Formats: sequence, structure tokens, C-alpha cells
Amino acid sequence: MSRTGSTRFCGSAIASRFFRDGSSVDVIDKHELTRPRLVHAIVGGAVEQLSHGKDYVSDEAVLSVSGLTRLPKVDNVSLDLHRGEVLGIGGLVGAGRSELVRMIYGADRPDAGTMVFDGKAFAPKTPAQAVKAGMGLVPEERRAEGLLLTKSVAFNLQLSNLLNIVRSPALPLIDYRKRESLSAQIVRDLAVKTPSIDTPVGLLSGGNQQKVVIGRWLLRAPKILILDEPTRGVDIGARADIHRLIRDLAARGMAVLVVSSEPDELPDLCDRVLVMAEGRIVRELTGADITRNAIVEASYASDRERT
Repeated sequence: MSRTGSTRFCGSAIASRFFRDGSSVDVIDKHELTRPRLVHAIVGGAVEQLSHGKDYVSDEAVLSVSGLTRLPKVDNVSLDLHRGEVLGIGGLVGAGRSELVRMIYGADRPDAGTMVFDGKAFAPKTPAQAVKAGMGLVPEERRAEGLLLTKSVAFNLQLSNLLNIVRSPALPLIDYRKRESLSAQIVRDLAVKTPSIDTPVGLLSGGNQQKVVIGRWLLRAPKILILDEPTRGVDIGARADIHRLIRDLAARGMAVLVVSSEPDELPDLCDRVLVMAEGRIVRELTGADITRNAIVEASYASDRERT
């Protein structure tokens, strides 16, 4: 779905005309331009406010990280991630957030520190080992690291699910009927807008590409899903869909770790937020304390203290 706006001049006033699906849907004068009216023009309705799933968060820590270090980017980080929780990692670009999740996922090796995953010592040497243990990652750069752009939607959806769509272990040939059925189901469930499951994924919008990357992991049902900048480069409608999906996954008992450099995103989405600065966790925010101002203030904590 295309969502665009154009601006026209009416004497001294400025107005914006909005198009959706090739048709003009609204013209808003400058003095009438409010956020709810803007959202309605873009997505065709109000974006619902998500309720946080406190009732779903378990006391059980599915992942415990202790003293994880890889200098100079990550320095002595400890955290717990609970079943049914959406845990946010905030902070400025370069604070060490992506480097932290790469170590958790086995893409980089730590210099020091330990992890416990689902009650067992966890030290993955490769992402494949993390995936086998029950972990999934939606990377920050989906076009470069998460998708094969010239391949179809169905091909990309099944990249992490190949063993489940072969005819038999003894005959490792793809069961294309099963592949199409599972892919079509994910496209329906996530409302991926695509002409067909055979469409090259590179032709989809950014939001729909991101849904494909997330949908790939739904087929594996990991115990932990890590999302690095899950709504970067997507429109407000796709952002709401992705947030709703993340909350739904947590409600089903999945532990979700969300990395975001957008302070406005984490308060809407997370049960708890850890803010990083200069490779360390400098603040933990819960409940009503999870606000944009608190996240921004904590993000600059080290700079202010040094000054």
C-alpha cells in the first residue's frame, strides 16, 4: 500500500493533500494538522494504543547474562530476560547495543562473561548454534543481512525452516506444496502485502519486508526472539502492525529482546527498558518510569558525569 502526501499553497496558508492506494483521501490545512488526523490520513484509521502484557511476564529468566564483555564496545553487561517479557535496549547509536546482541546470538565471541539459556550454560560459537538452542534474530540491516532480495517471499520465509519442508530425512527434497501452504499462512497471519508468495521480496515495501523477516522465525517458534531496530524505515501503519505482533508473541510466552535507537518506540512497546551508554547499562526503567525523556536523559548519562 502506498501512502504519500503532497503540499499545496492556499494564499498564506499551507495545506497537505494525502493519497492512499492511488486516490486522494484528505486535504489538511496547516492549522488543522494534528497527529491523530495525520495518522488517520496515512493508515485509514487510528493506530490503537497497545496495552502492556504484565500479566504474561514470568518470574522465570529464560536468559541470564553476567558480565558480558567485548572491549571497547561492550563492558561488563549483565541482564535477565524473562518468559513473556518484551525487554527493550535503548541508548544512542554506538552505545554497544547491537554489539551486545551479536554476542548473545553467537555472531561475535565475548572476551569475558557467561550466559545461561533455559537453565543451561550457553556459549554459542556461531549463530547456527544459537538458532538450534531456540533463538532467532531480526537484524538491523534487513536488506543486507536478513533477506535475499532477488528471491521470492516464500523462499525467504523458509530459509530457517528447511528441515520442516523436506519430503523426508532420507529424501531431502523440498515439498513445494507444504512450502507454499506454510508461506501463504504466514503472509495471511502477518498481513504481508504482496502480489503473491512468488514475488521477489525486494519489490515489497520496507514494512512488508520486515514482516517477512519476522515471519520466518514464527515458523520455528523460538524461545527468544531478538529484534534489532524492528521498525526502522517502515511507515506508521506497518510500525503499528509490528508492535502488535511483538506484543502478541510475548503474550504467547515468547521472550522478546528489542533494540531501538528511537526513544518514542520503547515506551509504547516494552515491559522493561535497559539503557546503554558507552558499552554499559546505565539505567533500568520499569512501569511509569519508561518515558522518552527518561531514556534520552539516561542515554547521555556517561557524557554528563564525565563532564
